[in-house]
Amino acid sequence: MSIHVNTNFYNKEKLNKKYINMMGDILVIDNNSIWDILKVFFGMILGIGITIVKYKYLTAHDNQKTIAEMKGSFDERYKNCDKNFNELIKRIERLENKYEHIDKGFGKLEVSIQYFETFIKKIEK
Repeated sequence: MSIHVNTNFYNKEKLNKKYINMMGDILVIDNNSIWDILKVFFGMILGIGITIVKYKYLTAHDNQKTIAEMKGSFDERYKNCDKNFNELIKRIERLENKYEHIDKGFGKLEVSIQYFETFIKKIEK
């Protein structure tokens, strides 16, 4: 069984052969060449399907794994950041306490300076 296209210029010798003329004179496809074309076509579909499944599921699993690892490392960093922040707050509180003592000391110093000034004024009079 043959399917022929563009039969303007054909002869019987060419129809009996498996013949594809690239110039467009005649195209002869028999059962064997149809089967070959179908095998190539379904092979391409199968290859594309395997590629899609491979990249959709296998790489997605790997990506989820790396995302989970990144999330874990982010949680650890966040905990460390939280600890560092708490330590920073404690240091600030300690500094505030020191400054309060210094302020109290300066207050006492100011009071003693005032007493000294009043004492000097009393002596001068």
